[in-house]
Amino acid sequence: MMYFCYIMYGMWAGESLLGQSGVPGVVVFIIFACCILFLALLEGVQVAILVRENKDPDENNFPQTHPRATALMKRATHEKNVRRFLIGRQFFVIFVVFLINQCTIFPDIHQFGAPDAVWFIFFQLGLPTALNVLCFGQLPAQLLANLDSMLFMNRPGPRFTLEVCLFTEMT
Repeated sequence: MMYFCYIMYGMWAGESLLGQSGVPGVVVFIIFACCILFLALLEGVQVAILVRENKDPDENNFPQTHPRATALMKRATHEKNVRRFLIGRQFFVIFVVFLINQCTIFPDIHQFGAPDAVWFIFFQLGLPTALNVLCFGQLPAQLLANLDSMLFMNRPGPRFTLEVCLFTEMT
């Protein structure tokens, strides 16, 4: 919780690299939130597709109960689209993580009385960012997609994510 508050404070106060370049704190926060959401979709869609890749799309009456997920799986498993998706996904993971770092690196923030060594180890090395990305962006989506892949893919965001990744790989 402390790391989350630290990141929110740093972004709101304009201490991030983006904030220091003139981007308002609220915009930095919006970029951060959108990046975390997109990263969650990238991670969840990957797990969901890989879980369902070799299973029958018509089992358990899924075409009627989960129409978006069924359509997504048909698109994803067509020809070599799983490979293409994974390539496009990797590009976006790197891009999104770079943007998140720009939002959460605070080179000139006040150390709040912490000794230099403690500050360096627990804050400057990126531990707050890593823990927040892991707790809010990656693990919940992966666990949800693994638990019920069809439910995860039946939301509107996963299809957009698949198409963006396929388009990126195509370019």
